[in-house]
Amino acid sequence: MRITETPNFYRLTINPSNEFTNFKTVQISDGMIVTGRREGRLEIQSMLFSKEIHNMNSVRIRAFYYKNMFINA
Repeated sequence: MRITETPNFYRLTINPSNEFTNFKTVQISDGMIVTGRREGRLEIQSMLFSKEIHNMNSVRIRAFYYKNMFINA
């Protein structure tokens, strides 16, 4: 898991994109989740959070929250 910066977003990459197919972007209340199929299962590939709202620590906390919500759904 790594965090990279774009001009407007923090991008948290959870899994490498080359392991995924059928990407979809889902808008959430404070960011975006990029999902895809990996080994037949729908999983999170990465998450993007606005720099206007978040800092690095809040990105880690929000990602943990959303990843757990996604797994439990």
